[in-house]
Amino acid sequence: MKILLPGIILFLAVSAANSQPRLTNEEYAIYGLVLTDFFHNSNLKNPENPQTHFLIASYAGKFDSLTADSETTSLDRSFNDRNKMRIRLERRFTVTFSYSIVDEKEILNWAGQDAAEYVAKQEQRRRDGKPLIASTCGAGWNRFYARFPKSFGYYRLSRIGFSRDHRHAYLEIKGKGSTWDEDVNYWLKWTKRGWKIQDAGGGFGVC
Repeated sequence: MKILLPGIILFLAVSAANSQPRLTNEEYAIYGLVLTDFFHNSNLKNPENPQTHFLIASYAGKFDSLTADSETTSLDRSFNDRNKMRIRLERRFTVTFSYSIVDEKEILNWAGQDAAEYVAKQEQRRRDGKPLIASTCGAGWNRFYARFPKSFGYYRLSRIGFSRDHRHAYLEIKGKGSTWDEDVNYWLKWTKRGWKIQDAGGGFGVC
């Protein structure tokens, strides 16, 4: 029995890994369509300083529910149910721009270190009787921009919700940088030529 135990453990580990949920080709196609539109429009708003490399958080999901109302559409219910669990993304987006899959936790850890250093410098200047560092937004993302000089921030994707008849889809994109954040919602419709963006909206904020 002892001889068989390592083999059994290996079998169970492989089986568990293979049972992890994975996104479908259709979902990656929708992500590619939406991201292409989203990043194109983002650079149209900033033509003098376009972003040349986009960073996408390595997990999709765990977004807030669309509504607290119990009477929701099948699209709402699908979106809410799917976004209760995160799922790892792979480099399978059909896009023409340059991008990387990044660890959001690592980026936030860098931001935390920058914030701690900023506070320490401000306290030291206060003790020394020197003027405080003038900064409307507080600490910057020094570590982030040193690592990713061609990116403004990173973007998180929600899971995609589908209507019961699978003719409508919905997803969200949340962007975050050192001094800004952005929320964009996308509604899509299935047509004879495939998925098409039906509508999009959202908001942008700065510190």
